Amino acid sequence: MGTVFAPDIKMDVLFAVVCKAEWHICYNDGYVIERRGPRLNNGQIEREFAHFCKVHQLQSAHAVIGVSGGVDSMVLLHLCHRATQGSEPLLGGFSVVHVDHGLRPSAAEDAKFVAHQCARLGVACEIVPVQVKDHCGEGIEAAARRARYEALLTRTRLHHHGVCLVAHHSRDQLETFVMRWLRGTSLAGLGAMRAVTMREGVRLFRPLLQTGRSEIEQYAKAWGIPFREDETNADTRFFRNRIRHELLPVLETFQPAIEVRTLDLTTQLQADESFLQEQAERALEQVVVRRSERFVEISTEAFAALHVSLQRRVIHILLNCFFAQDWLFSHVEPIRKLALRQDAASAAVSLSHGLGAWREYGRIYIGHQAPPHGCEALGTRSLAQWDLVRVRHLSFASADVFWRFRAIPLARRPAQLRRSPWRAYVPDVERVEIVCGLPTSLRVRPLGLAGSKKLQDVFSDSKIPRRLRPAWPIIRVGGEIVWIPGAIRTDVLRWDGASGGYVLFARASRA
Repeated sequence: MGTVFAPDIKMDVLFAVVCKAEWHICYNDGYVIERRGPRLNNGQIEREFAHFCKVHQLQSAHAVIGVSGGVDSMVLLHLCHRATQGSEPLLGGFSVVHVDHGLRPSAAEDAKFVAHQCARLGVACEIVPVQVKDHCGEGIEAAARRARYEALLTRTRLHHHGVCLVAHHSRDQLETFVMRWLRGTSLAGLGAMRAVTMREGVRLFRPLLQTGRSEIEQYAKAWGIPFREDETNADTRFFRNRIRHELLPVLETFQPAIEVRTLDLTTQLQADESFLQEQAERALEQVVVRRSERFVEISTEAFAALHVSLQRRVIHILLNCFFAQDWLFSHVEPIRKLALRQDAASAAVSLSHGLGAWREYGRIYIGHQAPPHGCEALGTRSLAQWDLVRVRHLSFASADVFWRFRAIPLARRPAQLRRSPWRAYVPDVERVEIVCGLPTSLRVRPLGLAGSKKLQDVFSDSKIPRRLRPAWPIIRVGGEIVWIPGAIRTDVLRWDGASGGYVLFARASRA
């Protein structure tokens, strides 16, 4: 954020000039505003915010609000400040947390700006510096978002009746819907962000989710609310920004009301999701035979009698009982198929976070306990057959990681190869196989190194978490390992540059 917009106009000054057709106000801190024309009527936003607070009984809660300094969060700060005034406050109290990711040159100025504005309002403000680390190539955006929520939720837990408020609006909802749709998700994922949700045991509220970006900007303009502009919002290297600046303007030529239509759709999807979840919780009681701290036992006969939608939801609920996360189709479906197998053979499915599912004597077990003795674990499996000629972009989920692969054809081998474990140069081949679950005792020869290494040593040296290794993708050609993304390129299928080839890219993010 590099630019400051508008001053912080005190309420008594604003009321004194609100009916004037033209005015100019300047404060000693150097912020100047020149306004022309009557102030827009912004009572609607305030009424909706007041209604939101009353419906969710925030009068007794302490709200921790995330304020970046952008127009959205500064308007939320303004609304919260007004909500604590008067004889009947709408909030029990609130404080501000500004998370300093330290990723931009102007980050320190953003922090000073937020602290200054909070001091002017007499609001407690904490600047929280965080270290943003891109684990497993998940992308700096995802890593920063994870660090930001962790900081907000940690501070919220310190307060009795603490709740967290963030300033997402309807345009953010539209962007999130499109992002999830393009990446692939479930019905719950297409519902996008909820106005009220639980996150790691903390109630999280989005009171502006039904409010448009333009309404927020008009409100800020009318009240003279200062804010900072994030210069990286125009950087289309980031996926969300590409959607915001390149895709959505095109979609709006087909449907100018796409933002409203998407809000209507996500509202319906969230209601449908809630109903189906209730049905799944009832179905759960029909299929569970025994519960323990380590595992749950369910009847495969009762499970098979459920509708396929309820089958998947029951498994999803059970997995979340042991580890809460957004389990994907790729996690749930192997367990569902395991439960429906007609043969009597024992088998098991390995999942992340130490979880597993196994079948034995007409029962299926889900939980932390190791599979019973004699179960034959489902080992090596193919994740994809990648046709490099026809398919340049490939994505899928494996364990709790979402993988994106890209292939760029090259007419000749570059003179200087950019070395990275997340890219590989290969000669002109039509197809590669992506597998996982290979025995870790297999040996490979890393490119440029003498001798060979076991896969388990490659994973360990590359600091790939143990829980992710069984589902970590490995690229093979003709049955031989060519590349382990994030780890090594082997000496198999080296490109001598005599003909064309490809550069392959991999990126991993939390699913």
